[in-house]
Amino acid sequence: MHRQTTIEFSHNNLMINVGELLDKPCYTYIIDKIQEQLKSMTERYTRIIVIRFDLRFPDNSIGSYPSDNSCIIKFANSLSRKIKRKNITGTFMWAREKKSNDRMQHYHCYLIMDGHKVLNSFYHFKFADELWNRALNLKPEENSGLVHHCHCNATKKNFFFLDKNKPNYNYMLQEVNYWLSYLAKVNTKDNSKYRNFGCSKINW
Repeated sequence: MHRQTTIEFSHNNLMINVGELLDKPCYTYIIDKIQEQLKSMTERYTRIIVIRFDLRFPDNSIGSYPSDNSCIIKFANSLSRKIKRKNITGTFMWAREKKSNDRMQHYHCYLIMDGHKVLNSFYHFKFADELWNRALNLKPEENSGLVHHCHCNATKKNFFFLDKNKPNYNYMLQEVNYWLSYLAKVNTKDNSKYRNFGCSKINW
């Protein structure tokens, strides 16, 4: 199946990260899904929180874990159940990548939630550590650095609030779309027989 890409600096009038020289193409079908999730959440809530993180496997773990997406699917299902129990609504996305010299794939992820109920990223990064441990059958002390917190240039934090009642809403919408579009980059996408991205709605 042909997957359309773009090197335009915007898609549907929202900025995307294609590099300063416009030389880092993105998959438009993934950008479309990101924008669909942002739209559905901002239509439902006046304030949302966005959290981005990466999930990796331990060094020298080839052969210890399956090469398919079963670990990230297990993680996503556990995360969804955890958030549902808190009666929080959200959306989740992961993108699979693997550099040519990497032994194992890694995942870029984001989580968008109701910003009236979730006021910071602390507990959800804690959840991510706990649930990735569980997905990999690791003890807490074995998970050093496997969950990486991604900081946003616009906020200098590892989370992002988007608030319709703020005068800078349109500017911040551009910034958060740019930040999340990293998941759509073509470079290092693992275009094997396995899906290279997945997404879900939580507690809708």
